[in-house]
Amino acid sequence: MKNLKLLLALVTTTIFISGNAQIKLKDSGKISIGTLSEAPGGYTVWIYGSKSQVGGYNNKYIKYDLTPSDPRLYSTTSKFVFYNTDARRHCDIEAKSFRVASDERYKNTIEPIEGALDKVMNLNGVSYYWNNEGELKSTEQDHTYGFIAQEIEQIIPEIVDTDSLGYKTMDYMQVLPYVVESIKELNSKVETQAEYIQELEAQVNVATTTGRNLIEERNESKLLANQPNPFSSETTIGYYVANTAGSAHIAIYDLNGKQLITKNIINFGTGSVTVKASELYTGKFLYSLIVDGIEIDTKKMIITN
Repeated sequence: MKNLKLLLALVTTTIFISGNAQIKLKDSGKISIGTLSEAPGGYTVWIYGSKSQVGGYNNKYIKYDLTPSDPRLYSTTSKFVFYNTDARRHCDIEAKSFRVASDERYKNTIEPIEGALDKVMNLNGVSYYWNNEGELKSTEQDHTYGFIAQEIEQIIPEIVDTDSLGYKTMDYMQVLPYVVESIKELNSKVETQAEYIQELEAQVNVATTTGRNLIEERNESKLLANQPNPFSSETTIGYYVANTAGSAHIAIYDLNGKQLITKNIINFGTGSVTVKASELYTGKFLYSLIVDGIEIDTKKMIITN
């Protein structure tokens, strides 16, 4: 019965074959087209010749072109659609590899992709289960990963197509150039940031070295004990201030920390300042050496009657 239906379908189809067209039903139930020989091995139908054209739905044809250059499949549209049921469940196609036409001679108006990173950042990869005739499949066999065509259409509309029934498809391969260009954009930003970080590190190193040198120089500065101490008339405060210092002075405070007198140091190196008892009053005081705003040392002095 199955072979009879196939025979009737082939008889009502227009077939073009090089050579003498003929259909032969063998006693074995096998059908030969274009040859009197029986289909070899376990084959049921043998179409002999280099080319054939099979009529289809609404006069659409599929041509089989087995010319020596490459076996070809021809369609009156730009695509093939494979279903395994009348409920529009798409078939899985398995092969060792799929090759996409990409020769430069096929192309014109070639331009680089701009803003790839922004578009890729808006893509949402999702996991999902395929529906089977309207019912959600929860088996791992129907679990997969990908995109939602309606979302992709808002970002890269050129790679999304809508068929005659309103269902959307997309070309996943065309996402790859965007990913490649976005990686290059990211790499360029990373390289720029790396250069900027290196510059900052160099500046920090210079600043750290300079700061360390300043601290070392400030640490070389010294405050000496005043002579005499105690005193009733005047006393001398000795010091050493590095020549690279920006500013220096000696400040005198009461025991509550209130600053009473400032003695600016003009000549750096080894020197001294004089403090008269008449500038203050009888009692105990603190005095500090300040270099570039940093307190180097603090000592105590006493004024008597």
